[in-house]
Order: sequence, then C-alpha cells, then structure tokens
Amino acid sequence: MVMTQPADNPELALAAAQDPYEGVPFDPNFFCTILPGRVGALCPGVSKHVPVVLVHLVDGSVLDVCHIAQLSPRWVAMAAFRNAPSCEEMDLHFVPYSTILRVTLSARSVSERQIGFQIDHAASAIKHLETAGGAQVDPDQGSTQ
Repeated sequence: MVMTQPADNPELALAAAQDPYEGVPFDPNFFCTILPGRVGALCPGVSKHVPVVLVHLVDGSVLDVCHIAQLSPRWVAMAAFRNAPSCEEMDLHFVPYSTILRVTLSARSVSERQIGFQIDHAASAIKHLETAGGAQVDPDQGSTQ
C-alpha cells in the first residue's frame, strides 16, 4: 500500500491544517499516516536497515518505540524497548500527545540492531481509535474525518 503524505497532496495538507488537535503537532493523524508513510519510505521492503523511532518527551525522556499499541483522541500507547541493543524487553507507555516534543526517525544497520519500529500495528491502532469514538482516520487518505 502506498501512503500519500500531506506535503505531496494539497487536499491532505488542507485537511491536516484543519485538524481538530490544532496546536499539538503529534496527534492521531501523525501516528496513523505520516509516521508509517515516512518509515515505509525510509526502509522499503526487505532492507539492510531497520527503522528506529525515538519519541522525545517534554520531561527529557526518550522512548525507543517498537510499535504503536493503541490510539485515543488524547493519548497514544507505545511499546518501547527497555534495552534497544537486545530488543528483548519492552514497556507499554501511555503518553498524552501534548507531552511529545519531537519524533526522530533513523535507519540503523541490521548488524547494529535486529528489530526496529513495526508499522504493521498501525491498522489495529486505527481500528481501536475508531471503535472508541475517536477521530475517524482513513489510512489510505491520510486524513481525519
């Protein structure tokens, strides 16, 4: 599936500008459309690299995210590696969108890191957001309804 980014499509850019979470740059739309699209573009298909997503919080914490577990209109639940080199243990973090300062995306060599960010969990997180009465997110269109 090819994901279109708001920067690539004027209609999506307008929808993003009219987002109900105005003032919070990292919201459900970001985690459902923008982040998976950028991860897919950075590490398409089988690659010698794995995508690494770091979420920087306002308190100085940095989460090395394995996947998005759940989305709500006000917070995101992220499974994050406790020890990134081993990728063996994870914690589940419930984070209000307003506490996310920055998101860093990079590609690491498979020899350095075996597991990276998993975009395949996004669909189930979107479905949960919709059934919980949150914003309607269309992953094929990259906008909220």
